[in-house]
Amino acid sequence: MKYKVKDTKELNGLIATSGFTVTGFAKHIHASGSYFKDVLEKRKSVFPPYAKRVANSLGVSITDIFFEQDDVK
Repeated sequence: MKYKVKDTKELNGLIATSGFTVTGFAKHIHASGSYFKDVLEKRKSVFPPYAKRVANSLGVSITDIFFEQDDVK
């Protein structure tokens, strides 16, 4: 199971209201800035532990900002 961002604008807004830039937030969750930007722009999917770090850092649930994406083989 992987997760993909539901709404880029909403997630950007949550990051901003938390007082972070996108790059600063990526550092806060111990992630690469370029990888996080790919996630934010829906170019990459993430595994549950990564989605949980993002959601917990923003004080929301995973399902508020991500949707489940079935693994495609």
